[in-house]
Amino acid sequence: MNDSWDLIGHQKQLEHLENDFSSNNLSHAYFFYGPKAIGKFTLAKHFSKRLLCPNGRCETCRDCRMIDSGLHPDFIHLIDQGETIKIDHIRELSRKVSLSTQGKRRVVLIDNLERMPVEAQNAFLKTLEEPPEGTFFLLTASRPKKVLPTILSRVRQQEFGLVEEVRLKKVLQKKYGNPSQLDMIVDVAQGRPGVAIQLLDQPEEWAAHQHLTQQIQQFLTQNNVVAKFVFVETLD
Repeated sequence: MNDSWDLIGHQKQLEHLENDFSSNNLSHAYFFYGPKAIGKFTLAKHFSKRLLCPNGRCETCRDCRMIDSGLHPDFIHLIDQGETIKIDHIRELSRKVSLSTQGKRRVVLIDNLERMPVEAQNAFLKTLEEPPEGTFFLLTASRPKKVLPTILSRVRQQEFGLVEEVRLKKVLQKKYGNPSQLDMIVDVAQGRPGVAIQLLDQPEEWAAHQHLTQQIQQFLTQNNVVAKFVFVETLD
């Protein structure tokens, strides 16, 4: 399982999940937490396929393709769009979870759980406490302290950390070759694979970062106080 997952680092977490499968000791709820852009959501998405794919996450079958497209009938994903997850969203989630599944399992993936206000978290707790048989919750968060202790007590937690830069660079070289800016991008990513991949996949993002870095360097060497104020205003 570990070698086939398109994930940079986090082998210990993958081994724990593999042990849960092999020992038939799956929890109905997993909570993946750690810094942003380190691979929590990627692992949760792959784990969803592992649970729903009849071939154990083959990436080619109808189930895997439908999960990727967001159309799988037994896969519910509360997408993080930068807004709070409102109580109405949780009520609709509870309604969907109460319906019959088409297969043997259903997966509910909630990204950035901390975006739920306390009221919504309390409503979600009721669903989490008494889930229908075969329903699995995969939850991610970058700020676990904003998640209610009552929720944390009902999930199996896995902490994710930053990826070592040597490992990050090695995997990126295998995927992208050895672009001239790779060392700088790895340095900017600071152990966050998601940041590195975004900068490599979107050259305009890297160009914008470089431009901002040059502006900041000019700012730091600028002796004109008025010019400094003007520059700061352009950042708003």
